[in-house]
Amino acid sequence: RRFAPMACPAPIHLLRFPQWQGSDAHAHLAGGRAAAAIVESVLQPSSVSAVPIFEAENSCDPGVDAKGQSQCVRHLEAITRQARVARAQLDELPPSARVFTCGGDCGVEVVPVARASRLWPGLAVVWFDAHADLNTPASSPSGHFHGMPVRTLLGDGPPELLQLLPSRLEPSQLIYVGARSLDPPEQDYVDSHAVTLLSAEPASSLPDRLSAALRKGRFGAAYVHVDLDVLDPSSF
Repeated sequence: RRFAPMACPAPIHLLRFPQWQGSDAHAHLAGGRAAAAIVESVLQPSSVSAVPIFEAENSCDPGVDAKGQSQCVRHLEAITRQARVARAQLDELPPSARVFTCGGDCGVEVVPVARASRLWPGLAVVWFDAHADLNTPASSPSGHFHGMPVRTLLGDGPPELLQLLPSRLEPSQLIYVGARSLDPPEQDYVDSHAVTLLSAEPASSLPDRLSAALRKGRFGAAYVHVDLDVLDPSSF
């Protein structure tokens, strides 16, 4: 099928990042590459870079912290190596470049969001996702990093990744759209920090509700994340 190219006034850089280790689903590798090819044909970006995907062992040393909680993050070494490469690639871009990241699991967003936050301090992070991705290594029931990227951006993630971030987000910068499956620790965080949650339904009023949330926060810029699981599974 042919797709009509899109026009954008600012240069677009496509970051091809088909990371699978964060979800432990190897299908994300081939799926991410195929999706990036479609995105590239539509966006016709000014530049493109691809993050190499490293081999990862399935082992995970859970360990425990002082409270006896697990600190396991599966495939953390590979995820960290890939994040370092992604940061090096994005650091070479001019500040005017808008980055479109095509994953992969949700863990690919850590470096691009951090770059956007450095260039536009205080920006909104609009997270279209069925999940909040707010777990820490201690609270995650699976040890999969795809459930931790937002919490990492808030400063509560694996130290290996935190050292790659120039700054931290504040909870007030988060706007969730369509989140419907939160783990209890994630719900506790949302409740205690008054994080904005917008229902995806009714869809007809979502643009107005999202615009109102952006105006309320007086945001001058926004980073938009979309996970396809935000779509209604009964119609997708």
